[in-house]
Amino acid sequence: MDFKRTGHNSVEVTTADGTRVLFSYGEPVALRGPGKPKRTDRYVSRTTEQHINAFLNVTPAERVPHADILRATKEAR
Repeated sequence: MDFKRTGHNSVEVTTADGTRVLFSYGEPVALRGPGKPKRTDRYVSRTTEQHINAFLNVTPAERVPHADILRATKEAR
């Protein structure tokens, strides 16, 4: 597992299976891994939106329920 601080209150964790998880203010908000990138569908602050956009690097992402982001984060190894 690789832990990388990407900004103030923004952290990216890369798991052993290659899944990258973006945490903003301690909450997982986006995933990159096999398949299309995913982002939370819940309202986020302007700063968290900037964190997500920087993480996705203009790649279109599928909006999924926040519970799916939490589940995928817990299942990532």
